[in-house]
Amino acid sequence: MPVLIILVAAVGIAILGVGYYLVFGVGSVSEQGLRKNFEASLDKKLLETAKKSAGSVQEVLLAVPADIEQVCFFSHDAEFDQYSSLKLDGVAENLKSSNGVLFQGDKIYPLQLSSLEVQKNPECIKARNGKITMRLESTGSKAVVKPIDEKDAAIDCTTVYYSGDPNYKLDIVFLADGYSGEKFADDVNRYVLNAFLATEPFKGNIGKLNFYRVDKEAALGCTTDAYIICDEFLVQQHAINCPHDYIIVLHNRNKAVDIAKPLRSSSLGNVAYVNTADDEFVAIHEFAHIFGKLADEYIDDDFYAGFDAKGSPNCDDNKCRKWVSVAGAGCFPGCTTSSFFRSVDTSIMRDYSRSQQFGPVNEEVLEGGIEVYG
Repeated sequence: MPVLIILVAAVGIAILGVGYYLVFGVGSVSEQGLRKNFEASLDKKLLETAKKSAGSVQEVLLAVPADIEQVCFFSHDAEFDQYSSLKLDGVAENLKSSNGVLFQGDKIYPLQLSSLEVQKNPECIKARNGKITMRLESTGSKAVVKPIDEKDAAIDCTTVYYSGDPNYKLDIVFLADGYSGEKFADDVNRYVLNAFLATEPFKGNIGKLNFYRVDKEAALGCTTDAYIICDEFLVQQHAINCPHDYIIVLHNRNKAVDIAKPLRSSSLGNVAYVNTADDEFVAIHEFAHIFGKLADEYIDDDFYAGFDAKGSPNCDDNKCRKWVSVAGAGCFPGCTTSSFFRSVDTSIMRDYSRSQQFGPVNEEVLEGGIEVYG
């Protein structure tokens, strides 16, 4: 009897755990990875501003990890404010050779930045809504950091990851549909860190990518019958807040609801519409449709009746001539419909729950698209 009770209890706990995941569960995000992205993006922004002519100003809304309460900048070239509530406790001693920034949350994370200058020492900016808001002004050789209130910012574009001038980078912006609170920021972090920056060829081309998000939600005219689709004009109008080549609309959806009534993600033009109840890799699956013109590699003869593989680099006839020169590529039956063939048994374009790789042909196609960016 005691064994039976233990087994029943264990099963009950397991069911509760699964139920919680279905309703609330999302993939975890590495806080260290988020801090690394923040540091790299901040450094790029400072260097970019410092290289501009003296007096040049830019507003920056920069995403921060959820555990960061405030970011404090300080300089050894200016007198330190003895009345500051910031307790350095010897950390400044380790940064005597350069200007620095401290992340103050549960822990302190020091960082050296060569192009930083402050007028108030230290200059602390509280994190609100998953970001810090500041104005950077060039002295001709360094960037002066000045905090501004989020409501006073002239832009509504939060930088999630920044590698350089958007005129030369592949710029991707995330828009929200059906969100409230800071969950949108957390979801964007998941897709950027766990999907895009964890998967080739995006991972190996991180220096060519910029990611942004627009936090203010607007009516996008989205419908969710069998699949997600939104009003193209409203989406493009809202996305104009940020530099962008491509747009990803995240539709916030409960996992339990999605099991009861599955909803397909979709893509059209330069926009991917993503059901957040699905696997994280659905985002790069849909992005590969709009960026690389890759077709689905699973079979759905009814939905894709009349499909022609001529414009799809990853589907071919039974000779598979399109990728005959690609190392590691094969010829497997089924690509969008049962009439065509694909290059690998499974991939992100076939079943992203089983494979987190695109495969050699798809990677080559996507790599070719990324190559044009600086």
